[in-house]
Amino acid sequence: MKRGFRSIVLMVVFLGVSSLALASQWPQLTDRLEKWQGDKEVVMPEGVDLFADPALAPVVELLLEQGFAVLPEGPSEKGLTLEVRETAAGKRLLLKRGSDNAIVAMEKIGPALPVTATPEPVVLQTPRNTAAVHQVTPVSAPQPRVLSVQHPQPVMTPGELMFEIPGNPVQVVSWAAGDGVELYLLYHDRVQHFRSRGNYFEPLESFKPSVDVSRGLRLTCGDLNGDGQPEIGAVWSEDVHDVSEGTDSLLHSWVLSTVSLKPISADLKGYVDLADNQGRLQRRESYAAFAPEILPLQMKNGSVVVGSSPLQTTSHLLYGTVAWPNSEQSLVWNDDQRLMLQARSKHQRIPGTTLLTDFGDYQGPYVSIPLKNPEYRSGFSATDQVLAKEVVLARRLVKRHGAVYTLIRGRSKGLPLVGGASGADRLVRIEQSGRGLQAQYPFAAVDAFILDFAVYGDPAQAVLLLNEKEDGSGTAYLRFQSRL
Repeated sequence: MKRGFRSIVLMVVFLGVSSLALASQWPQLTDRLEKWQGDKEVVMPEGVDLFADPALAPVVELLLEQGFAVLPEGPSEKGLTLEVRETAAGKRLLLKRGSDNAIVAMEKIGPALPVTATPEPVVLQTPRNTAAVHQVTPVSAPQPRVLSVQHPQPVMTPGELMFEIPGNPVQVVSWAAGDGVELYLLYHDRVQHFRSRGNYFEPLESFKPSVDVSRGLRLTCGDLNGDGQPEIGAVWSEDVHDVSEGTDSLLHSWVLSTVSLKPISADLKGYVDLADNQGRLQRRESYAAFAPEILPLQMKNGSVVVGSSPLQTTSHLLYGTVAWPNSEQSLVWNDDQRLMLQARSKHQRIPGTTLLTDFGDYQGPYVSIPLKNPEYRSGFSATDQVLAKEVVLARRLVKRHGAVYTLIRGRSKGLPLVGGASGADRLVRIEQSGRGLQAQYPFAAVDAFILDFAVYGDPAQAVLLLNEKEDGSGTAYLRFQSRL
């Protein structure tokens, strides 16, 4: 009897110590779970093995101990959702409300990302109707490292060439240079320069921000001083999390020289857009995604400075509109994610110009904006507040040869317990037709998610930044396409 009682006491002590250890490992998470008064269910990140994952297995134990039902897939409108995010400071575990995606807890779960990722030997993927496989093998050469691409016969056309690339980039800009293609990729912690030249795909220099940024938002390029050498505009978000005030995305941005990928501006702390020979800047407001004034960026004595007089005022975020087809009109995304023409001087829609093409539901980079007047919903009792909202930046609009290119999201990640991703994404070319607009499809569709793209050359060619997952967390590829 005494031996049995001693065993029970030891077991209770062990469980108590285990609970304290879990609580100390996840203090913020533990506190929010204890205070939660909604449905006690948590949806785990997609594709995670609940028992084999070394980081999340203890979290599952903590959830079960507190009486939560652990769901491998969602959604859960009244419960909670766990999400894993890659940031410049390492992996973060986010606990969100299912009703509105508000972040209620954040914990560090992994080491920081490397500043520069060196590509591993990869295989170039080819279309399904061909049997050729391209093997990429490293070649002994001085830094930077060069990858030699071995082409079997017959040599694949540029439209079929695809590279697997390291990490999880979110944006790409590109242009033709001599006999090759210059490529710049925006990661969550850096900009990385690559060069594709025939049988070579090589990583070159990189730029890492001087502040602790969280996520990459936008990458653009333009020739500000007209010297034939483009500059790069890079924008990141620093997500500041506050349990009482919500998440606030502070903007950090620089203009970079492509000669050495060094900054030629101060931290501009706003949305930067470079195109042709023009640079523009739009900043944020405390409780709004953007301020209405768009300011010019000018090159003076080799440095980029901000002009004092606004170019224009607008009701649109900088990336949601492009001046086209003339100086009096703009092509803009409306609230229904359709393209239409707008009179620039009056900020009014031009009747009969809305393009009815279905561009699909695009979920790209976003900024979190605190709400000036928090909203209240069911869930937490006295503290059930929606403190911030997420504003998704518009998909890219690229002007080339009198037309505008953008992407159509035709691919779906699939329903839980039903199947995997299906459907295809593709680029679309928008042209003016009389007083209206028309859509053409000059490039092949792809069975992957297009995160971003660039169009260059004459005739136009495209490079697609692809990913196996819609949120960009899967394997990434660059695919070069020629017109059909």
